Amino acid sequence: MIPKEIIPDSCRLFLRVHRKNIWDDKPVPGAFREHGEGDNKSMSTDWGKHSSAEEARSRANVPQSNSIIRLIVGDLRAIALQVTHNPDSSRNNPAHTDVKGIAEDKDLKNKVRLQLLDLYEWVIKLS
Repeated sequence: MIPKEIIPDSCRLFLRVHRKNIWDDKPVPGAFREHGEGDNKSMSTDWGKHSSAEEARSRANVPQSNSIIRLIVGDLRAIALQVTHNPDSSRNNPAHTDVKGIAEDKDLKNKVRLQLLDLYEWVIKLS
């Protein structure tokens, strides 16, 4: 089992963005969404301490259909999102990190997604 660690605010996370979630050279707000059910519902990212952007991209089903953006942990926490290192031993991914707190309420969800659009930086863009 891979041990969980506390992630400092200064660290970066990598998020895959599928080509269908890119419009006009920017992620669409819906690119920022949680997957799963109940306590397992989160936006899945990879912590830069344990993964490069290229490695994060390679974990996609079709890597060449995905871009990678970078988010800073402290920026996410500043908009009330929870960031938790949650290594995925079954997929041999020590970098897996959950981001939780994107509201269920449509208006609040849209507000958080628009905030996230101001926080990302491209690392790997589709050509």
